[in-house]
Amino acid sequence: MSEPAELYAAVREAIIDTVGDRSLPITAYDVSCLVQAVTTAIGHHYRPPTNATTPAPREATGKVLGPIPHGTAAGYRREAYRKLPHCDPCRKAMAAARAERRARPPEERTGRKAATTLAEIVAECTTAEGDHLVWSGGQVRWQGERLTGAQAAWKVHRSRPYVGYIRRNCKRPDCVAHQTDQRDREFEDAVMGAGHAG
Repeated sequence: MSEPAELYAAVREAIIDTVGDRSLPITAYDVSCLVQAVTTAIGHHYRPPTNATTPAPREATGKVLGPIPHGTAAGYRREAYRKLPHCDPCRKAMAAARAERRARPPEERTGRKAATTLAEIVAECTTAEGDHLVWSGGQVRWQGERLTGAQAAWKVHRSRPYVGYIRRNCKRPDCVAHQTDQRDREFEDAVMGAGHAG
């Protein structure tokens, strides 16, 4: 007899003995309902000992998913994949694995040396193509701020903060070398307007 079946049998006997010893005024049907409710609750919350592994469940296709190695981060992930409640040993193992990963230096976590300045980040994320500087890095984080490539390149290559939106003023997509902000565009409009007026 399997361990859950033995547990259920023991619970049934205990309930029947308790009802008989106390001479409770309930019917046999009430007893059977009580036994069913308790054994169902035990079935929902039953967990095998932490030194054992659960049997390998099969999908509808017959594929073996493999046993859950309790007390490990892999066991935590397998429980999550199968939408099972997490056991305490797996929770603790996953918490320890996450803490260990956070304690490692960034270059070990990502496989590359962490950039120390914004200029290094821009240099790492751009490629020179003639007089263009093509951005390929997506958004970056710098000093708690999320920056686009245009904003990061502006902060590195221009001596003043940008005003309004930064726009590319060349035909090369993703170029961050030829950029204007609102102040530049207003100045150009004023110059062009003065030229036409003259």
